[in-house]
Amino acid sequence: MKATLRRQTWIFALAIAGYSTANAQTIKTDVLVLGNGNAAWAAAGQAAHSSVSVIALAGKGGFHLQIAKRSFYSGAEAEFFSKLKPDAGKKDQGLSMEAMLKKWGDSTKNLNVHYETFQKLLRSGKNWEVKLPDGKTIKAKVLINASGQPLNGLKKRDNSGLLSWGYENNLYRTSIASGLESKKQAEELKFITLAHLLVPEEENYVDVQELGDVMPAGQAAGAIAAYSVFFKTKTSKSRLKYIQGELLNYKSALVPFSDISPEDPNWQAIQQVALSGVFQGKISTQGLLFHPNDTLSFDQIRQPLKDLYYKAQIWFEDHSKRPVNLENTIDMICYVGNKSVSSLIREIEKKWKKGYKFSSEYDLQHLLSRREMAVLLQDYLQPFDVNIDDTGSIVR
Repeated sequence: MKATLRRQTWIFALAIAGYSTANAQTIKTDVLVLGNGNAAWAAAGQAAHSSVSVIALAGKGGFHLQIAKRSFYSGAEAEFFSKLKPDAGKKDQGLSMEAMLKKWGDSTKNLNVHYETFQKLLRSGKNWEVKLPDGKTIKAKVLINASGQPLNGLKKRDNSGLLSWGYENNLYRTSIASGLESKKQAEELKFITLAHLLVPEEENYVDVQELGDVMPAGQAAGAIAAYSVFFKTKTSKSRLKYIQGELLNYKSALVPFSDISPEDPNWQAIQQVALSGVFQGKISTQGLLFHPNDTLSFDQIRQPLKDLYYKAQIWFEDHSKRPVNLENTIDMICYVGNKSVSSLIREIEKKWKKGYKFSSEYDLQHLLSRREMAVLLQDYLQPFDVNIDDTGSIVR
């Protein structure tokens, strides 16, 4: 009886050991990123920052990043440049770019960088399997292709190319990345939408490889993948506003303003209100300009606000000729947003310097700048949160 029991225990132990060995050959992750360039680096970093597990297959040589000649240096690009500064930390001084990137990969929470390539890519139900040369398998919920190469067996999207920034239609409201594209001797302001990264026939697959090896597109891909994992949904169900909000939280410029940097305390509110269509920039030889310190008239924002809010139509019928000072703006916000005038006056006064970081003095007769109006509108009416469809049109 004892001998039989020992034999059964031994067989059970071997079975457990065999299971553990087999199980050790499979590595599970939420997001798998293929590639070792700018887009792959940004995609892996954004997905990891968005609190999902990420594996990046960067090849034997690791990441190789190219510094853009001209850019807005927002989001992932700004993070990259901050790591290259000589004073970023005494421990980092003297390190090569490759060594710093390896250190970044090793120290970033939720991210594992594998310095190898894959041999085979397979669908596994809704998920993905990648076979590695050493026999191991990586299983992932979402795949990001930032390798610069098409993947065999996967369908391609109908690529219409990058979109030129402009206000001829409302598509600019759907931007998830923006930047400069060099063409011959000129540079053009461009942006992309969800449709540039998703392939309708391939769920849980984000394709960056036809957009060029640029960080803004990669960062957007990482946000899409993280959304799919976090909300346990298909990539085709990605919610534009949530993804835009996540990218703005990580300082990625969705509107390519050249006169408002991500370090500006009002940058995010200005980006949000610009995406809502309340304010438009002016395209010039210096780029897309917001002109934050210019004053404005109610005529300039009347139609966009009427489009966004029913009650704005009534208010503007009686008040459109008033000067755009703080008192009249508070009156408009309170009427449209059903707020108390006296309470809002006290609240804004407290925030004016310490919260909003405005340089002007608090005064109810003060004529508002575009900067100040954008901040107040986003804080109290939230035009950015109004839903839009794939064309940028408002959804009631």
